[in-house]
Amino acid sequence: MDIYFENHCVSCGGGIEFPANGVGEQIRCPHCQQLITLGFPKDSDGDATNQIQAYLAASSFPTRRAELLLLTHFTCLSQVCDLRGQETWTSALNSDPKAVVNRFVSEGLLQQCNSDLVGLLQTKSSGDLKSIASVLKIPHSGTKETLARRLAKADPGEMGKLFHGKSYLTCTPRGAILAEKFRESEKEIKGQAEQETILALTEGRLKDACLSVASFEASRVFPRGVGMNWQEYDCARDLTVLQIIFTADLKSLASLAQDTILRLRVTTALMHLWGTNKPAACQPTDGRDWSVESRMLLFLALGTISLNEMKKAGIRRVRVLGLEGACFSCRAENGKVYPINAAPVLPHEICTCQAGCNCMLLATE
Repeated sequence: MDIYFENHCVSCGGGIEFPANGVGEQIRCPHCQQLITLGFPKDSDGDATNQIQAYLAASSFPTRRAELLLLTHFTCLSQVCDLRGQETWTSALNSDPKAVVNRFVSEGLLQQCNSDLVGLLQTKSSGDLKSIASVLKIPHSGTKETLARRLAKADPGEMGKLFHGKSYLTCTPRGAILAEKFRESEKEIKGQAEQETILALTEGRLKDACLSVASFEASRVFPRGVGMNWQEYDCARDLTVLQIIFTADLKSLASLAQDTILRLRVTTALMHLWGTNKPAACQPTDGRDWSVESRMLLFLALGTISLNEMKKAGIRRVRVLGLEGACFSCRAENGKVYPINAAPVLPHEICTCQAGCNCMLLATE
């Protein structure tokens, strides 16, 4: 079955229905004959993913999200050889990235582009530009564009030599439309997974929360975690972490409302499951920054598991390792050795370090 999108002419407002694979093409409006570019329908309901799927279903190329992800690499001026992890890309695409890029060019999604010197310089990393500026003994502060302009002005001849014989590609207007919609779709998919995880955590469905994150990661072109196989994910350890987070006795926060404590636990669980210090918005809504408390609660859960693992491994004694600049209570514990069964629970409850307790337990025998 053919799939159609609908646009409205920006000049006359007339409706235009067209096959979904026509996105990005320029046509004459059938009502007023003005030249217009066909785009994805304006979506007010967060429908980017459905639109991308409709486009893929209606077109013979590109046919996979991995290819769309590759296309987004060229929204800025770039070379195929700039792709990091060529072997990883080859595996994801099931094809040589260069061959896919050549198909993009033939399909009108990418085009050759030799930009001006400032644009070419911006294809390099900020670190590279700062190193070059340092060699030329010119200031290396500011944005990447500022650095590029400064270098182009300081020594245009030498800067031009950096790009001699190199060919760069960028998205055509059609490719840019598709790449932007794909980015919206990726953001939308992750947002939905985050909301599912928040709901599961709030309702106490801890295993469902773990599986929601695993399902999202398994669907990605490049999943998070080196060597992690999300298709065969075992939630046992993560589930134990979450159980500690949701049952830990938070004496220092005992005066808080239960709703606030629940939000704190949910935020901490999100930090762990998504591997970030900035989880989806589920912070307590009282205006206070709870990031330190969340990190310490996660520290408690992971520390508890680590201590139990040391006990199982036959460790008999542990030593407390603190950091320089710690508070009085942490400094007082630094270097102390404890029998494994008498080891202190970290983080220290009376710790007053501004960024939270950073003490660790090290096995000594």
